[in-house]
Amino acid sequence: MAYQFVSYEDHIADLLVSKGYRRFVGASPLAWDITIGRMNDLPDDQITIYQVGGNKPEVRWLVDYPAIQIKVRGGANNFKAAREKAEILSNLLVGQASYTAANGDRIVSIGGIGTVGALGWDDKKRPEFVLNLSMITEPHPDNRPNSNREPL
Repeated sequence: MAYQFVSYEDHIADLLVSKGYRRFVGASPLAWDITIGRMNDLPDDQITIYQVGGNKPEVRWLVDYPAIQIKVRGGANNFKAAREKAEILSNLLVGQASYTAANGDRIVSIGGIGTVGALGWDDKKRPEFVLNLSMITEPHPDNRPNSNREPL
């Protein structure tokens, strides 16, 4: 297998795409499109995935413990829909069965860190909610060149 680094945010986005969501495609964004690392001004109803660190990786073994934050923003009158979307995402992701991503990385588990939280309102009075996730992953050795850690 050739080197193919994929971020943990992209792994989560790909998982959501497999469950019927869309990645942000630019010119004509649809509600609840997924973006990575930066929330766009439009559409109002949007899901953004951030990697926020996590626990320290194993020293000897090729095992990582990243944390992901998912921010859900609704339209100015979509408080209930945004809250519900955050809960739906939590239900889809927390407890997800182990799987191997397209690049060979193994996603062992996805857990919740707390429950869905309300962040308040952005500057355009759009409601925002957040969901924090912890992961256990086994990156494919080819995707971590020069690593001092051994695969399990």
